[in-house]
Amino acid sequence: MANEQGNQGDRGNDRMGMSGQQVKEGVRQATDSAREMASSAMEQGRRTAQQVAESVQGGYQSTVDTLQDFVEERPVTALLCVFGAGLLVGMVLSRR
Repeated sequence: MANEQGNQGDRGNDRMGMSGQQVKEGVRQATDSAREMASSAMEQGRRTAQQVAESVQGGYQSTVDTLQDFVEERPVTALLCVFGAGLLVGMVLSRR
């Protein structure tokens, strides 16, 4: 009877050890999966940021080109616009 209980205890330990290994494997797989998802999300974020930067740069360059063309075609009008903008900014700042 004592021997029989000892065998049952050994079987229980084997089951516990097996479950422990299964838990360890499950945790390892979950960790690997989380690492892969984080890496994928970082890569996608990097690509999106790069696309936004390129878009902003393109828009900025387009605006600069348009302004440059305007100043070259109408220099007096451009000077008057800048002078008027300066007057407005000066009036707003002087009231504070």
